Amino acid sequence: MKGFTTREPFRDPLWSSTSPTDFWNRRWNTVVHDILKGGAFLPARRYFSSTVSLVIVFISSGLLHEYTWSVTFYHDWKSRDEATGICSHCYSHTMLKLTLFFMWNGAIMLLERPMRNFPPFSWIGKLPVPIISTLVLATALPVSHWFVGDWIVGGFFKDWAPAFLLIKKL
Repeated sequence: MKGFTTREPFRDPLWSSTSPTDFWNRRWNTVVHDILKGGAFLPARRYFSSTVSLVIVFISSGLLHEYTWSVTFYHDWKSRDEATGICSHCYSHTMLKLTLFFMWNGAIMLLERPMRNFPPFSWIGKLPVPIISTLVLATALPVSHWFVGDWIVGGFFKDWAPAFLLIKKL
């Protein structure tokens, strides 16, 4: 032991999340959460309210993902077919799509607290946690294509899809 330990980057967000805040703050990508908390939320919190700071965090996350996507999906434009000019595997980046995805989820988080006492939201806490977690994930469904669409079009899920059913929890 060298005095270092690893941490779990995902804490069962798909089946154990009890709210959008629980999903984003405690379960989904805790490593990036800590980076954004220290690099965006806490500095913003010195000057702005928690609400404004949260918006800054989700915009920052969106811009970070925009950059990551542009690097991940970039293809050299020289790989286009010379005769047709078409590149079937080239990526065409759509600006701010990911930022809007994260702003949507930030808005859901901001609405969570004021809406929790109104039916049917007040009843949700009485449901089993896997059902609550499914409902939490459903809040992102209207805009989920903004996040995963490029992965699907880019064929990034095709390579591991046949092995997916073979993956088992140890």
